[in-house]
Amino acid sequence: MSVDATAVATTLAAVATGLTAGVYLAFSVLVMPALAAAPPAPALAVMQRINLLAPRPVFGLVFAAAAIGSGWVLVAPWIAGQDRQPWPTVGAALSLTAFAVTAAANVPWNRRIANLDGSSPADLRSWQSISVRWRWANHLRGGCATLGLIAFLM
Repeated sequence: MSVDATAVATTLAAVATGLTAGVYLAFSVLVMPALAAAPPAPALAVMQRINLLAPRPVFGLVFAAAAIGSGWVLVAPWIAGQDRQPWPTVGAALSLTAFAVTAAANVPWNRRIANLDGSSPADLRSWQSISVRWRWANHLRGGCATLGLIAFLM
């Protein structure tokens, strides 16, 4: 019995994309609204702590698996001279879009958040401004990952 590497990559990408979509959904509907309702200094401290804890091996592995698996789904048919399957291609593109939003928006804002001082009124205003943009970028990446998972499942 031979193993089809693209089928394995598609399954891996779909599962990992679904898991990241769940993390983004939790942030959109639970974490960020709770932080928005809290006083700015404690909210900033919590977000800084979350950002320190987020890059752990398990989340990193899932996050990377979604991107690597999706990259394989997009590239392997081209290398093999085969036709791409439409739904996995859409799923992979959306998963990679979620990855790109994270890399281009959420991660740089996380770095800025890390440098904010919770005792500085100016930094607390910056936190409030950044948190709104961070939340919208999270909604975008969450939507892309969710739609990507749906496409993978079609």
